[in-house]
Amino acid sequence: MNKLTFYEGLQLKEVLKKVAKNCSFEASYNALMAEDIIFNPLHIGRKIAMTNEAMNILKKEYVIDFGGIEDVRELLMKAKKGQMLMAVELLVVLRFHNHCRRLKTVFNKISIIEELSEYVDALVLDNKVFTYIDSIVDNNGKIQRNASVQLSKLYEKDELLLSELNTKAHEFMDKHGNSLQEEAVYFRDDRMAFLLKNSDKNKYDGYIHGQSASGLAAYVEPKEFVNLNNMRDEVSEAQKQEIIRILKQASSLIAGCANTYIYNFETLLVLDGIFAKAKYGIDNFAILADFVLDRHLYLQNIAHPLIDPMKVVRNTYELYPDKDGILITGANTGGKTVSLKVIGLSVLLTYLGIPLLADKASVPFYDGLFIDIDDNQSLESSLSTFSSQLVKLNDLLHSISAKSLVLIDELGNGTDPKQAQALSIAIVEKILSLKCNFVLTTHFEDLKKYALNNPRILVSSVSF
Repeated sequence: MNKLTFYEGLQLKEVLKKVAKNCSFEASYNALMAEDIIFNPLHIGRKIAMTNEAMNILKKEYVIDFGGIEDVRELLMKAKKGQMLMAVELLVVLRFHNHCRRLKTVFNKISIIEELSEYVDALVLDNKVFTYIDSIVDNNGKIQRNASVQLSKLYEKDELLLSELNTKAHEFMDKHGNSLQEEAVYFRDDRMAFLLKNSDKNKYDGYIHGQSASGLAAYVEPKEFVNLNNMRDEVSEAQKQEIIRILKQASSLIAGCANTYIYNFETLLVLDGIFAKAKYGIDNFAILADFVLDRHLYLQNIAHPLIDPMKVVRNTYELYPDKDGILITGANTGGKTVSLKVIGLSVLLTYLGIPLLADKASVPFYDGLFIDIDDNQSLESSLSTFSSQLVKLNDLLHSISAKSLVLIDELGNGTDPKQAQALSIAIVEKILSLKCNFVLTTHFEDLKKYALNNPRILVSSVSF
C-alpha cells in the first residue's frame, strides 16, 4: 500500500506538500512526495544527518540554487535508442550539463560538506562532449553556421548566390518596371520572384508561383532567375543534409554519456529534496530530532505543522523508556486526536529527515508505525464503525512487534459502552503483552481506571 494512503489519518501527505513546495523543479517535488519511509536505523540516521548538513550550509548563506533544471531523462533515453536529437533538444541537455557543472563547482567550494559528499562526487561531467555541443548550438536552439567547415562554406556560397540574385533583381526592376505590380522582391518556396501584372505574367517565360490576393497580378520567377534559384535550392538541400549529419553526430556523443547524465539528474533530484527539507526547517524555525535507539520519546513544545502557527497550542509529550504506553483522556475538542497525529507525524517526519516544529525532540527507532485514527466505517464491506475497527485491530495485533509504535483513536468507540469497555481493556492487555509502545485515546472510565492501576501506562488528560 502507498505510504500516503496507509498514513492518511496522520495527514502526512498534506505536511509533505508544505515541505515539497520548497523544491525547485517538478520531478524533485514528485520524488519527495513519493519518498519511501524505511524503518531502518542506519537509513534514518543518514536522512537526518544529510538534512542537518544542508541546514548548516544554508545558515552559512551559501547559495544553493536548483532553479531552472529540466527533466532531461526522456531526451537522454531518446539519444540512447539511436534517435536524432533536434538542435533545441541538444540545447536543453547542454543547459542541464551547465547546471551540473555550476552546482558541482559551488559544492566543491563548501568545506563543511561530509554527509552530502557522495552526491557531489556522483556528479560526473563530460566536458569534452558538451564543449562540442556548445560550439554547434546557439542560445536559440539552432545549429550555428560555423558548426562545421562544410556548413560554413555552404552558408558563404548561399550568400554569394543571394547577392548575385539581388543584383539581377535590381537590374530586372529597373529594366521592366512597367510590368511590375509592385516594385519589390518576393520569395515563393524560397525562390526569388516578382509580382507582375496579369497582362505581362507570361512575357518572361519562367515559372508562375500563384496569384496575388486581388487576382490582378501573379508571382513570376523569370527564366533568367531559374538557374540561380536552382543553385540556391541545391545549396539549401546540402545545408539541411550537413545539419542532419551534425545532429546525428552530436546525438551519438550524447548517447555515449546518457547514463551518466541520467544519474546526474537523479542525484540533483535527491539533493533538491534534501535542501527543500532544510529550507522548510529554517523557514519555520524547526529542529531535527535526536534519533535514539532506546524507547525514550520526547517532544518539547511541539506544534502540529498544519495548524496556523498563530493559533496552535504547543504541547510536550514524553514516553519514558520504562513505560509502554500513554492513555489520553479528556473532553471532546481538547486535542486528543491532534496529540496522536503530532506524535505519529513526528516519528514519520523524523524518519524522512524532516525537521519538527519543536524546541527539543528525541525520537526512538520503531520498526513499524500502526495507526487507527478517524472514522473507520467501511462502506465496501458494509461494516459498522466498530466492526471495521475490530477488523483493523485484528490485522494490527498480528503485525506489530515489541519495537513497533501503535496509535489508536477512541479505542472501542461505536458500540455498547459496557461491551466496548471490556473489549478495550482486553485489547490493551494484548498490546501490553506484545511489549510495544502505544498511545491511545479513550472516553471509557473502566479503561482509565485500568490504566491508572497499571505501572506500565502513563495517563494524561486534556481539557477543552
